[in-house]
Amino acid sequence: MQAIFYILDQNGVLDVYIISKRRVKYYRKEDSVEKDQHFLEIATIFHANGYEIQNFLHYLNTGCHTRAVVSGNLDKFTRVIVQVRDPEKNPIDYRGCRIACQIAWERAELDNLLSWFSTLGGAFSSLGDDFEHCAEIAGQISMKQLRIALKLGDPHTIARCKLYFSISLIQRGHLRQAKYLIREQYSFAISSAQPDERLVRMCLGIWAKLQYTHEMRLIDRQKRLQSQPT
Repeated sequence: MQAIFYILDQNGVLDVYIISKRRVKYYRKEDSVEKDQHFLEIATIFHANGYEIQNFLHYLNTGCHTRAVVSGNLDKFTRVIVQVRDPEKNPIDYRGCRIACQIAWERAELDNLLSWFSTLGGAFSSLGDDFEHCAEIAGQISMKQLRIALKLGDPHTIARCKLYFSISLIQRGHLRQAKYLIREQYSFAISSAQPDERLVRMCLGIWAKLQYTHEMRLIDRQKRLQSQPT
């Protein structure tokens, strides 16, 4: 046997709850309750705040005895509506505040660390065209930036870190790997509803560096071939 009750929030949205022996199902009533005054007139209305309703639904979902007791009492009424009201006092969630402060502090520290790595990586990258070991260190710094960006969960920062790493690949002569990496980030940059212009320009700039390096490699190869004795 099933029993039904309703929860009406402060915006006039009505949720319908169906209590069965094993579980509680609910769906949202599409029609506005304000237009159907008869719906409210024949109903028995109880008032409760959001905290009380949350606890009630928790016990209802987890306890079969609670469902049986509530179902038995609902049969006494034609229609039961629980109307949400503001609580007299809003409790302060100290544990939630501590968690939020910890997350905010960690994110600020990670952002700060990412900025330091950007400065350090840029310095080594500027020397990477002339010194291969500097390009290798710049690539290692880019990978550390990427791990931080993955922890932050920002896809645009992740893409930028991958582009920084592609510069290191170009400087060390791994042009094919750099090509695929740049193409991947460019596809991501232009695929969103609002393309990231900064990311697109970064991709185009690094792609130009890749093309220049490839052309210089071809010219150098031709010079070596021409210098060989026939």
